[in-house]
Amino acid sequence: QYSIAEEGNVSLDVFDALGQLVVTLAVGNREPATYTVARNGRSANGREVPSGVYVIRLTTPQGSSAVRALKLR
Repeated sequence: QYSIAEEGNVSLDVFDALGQLVVTLAVGNREPATYTVARNGRSANGREVPSGVYVIRLTTPQGSSAVRALKLR
């Protein structure tokens, strides 16, 4: 779940421990609101990603923030 305060272009990306982009969960212009995104554990090419630490980065016109997430099987 993520919230944005002002309208603008948003991207919500997942990176692996090596910093490689795994999948983009949301991209495009968004209105101010709270959004929910379902994560299915798959990469952009549809393959299941292995267990490990991932970084989820939200980028908006106001800046970016990131959190670490752990995927366990």
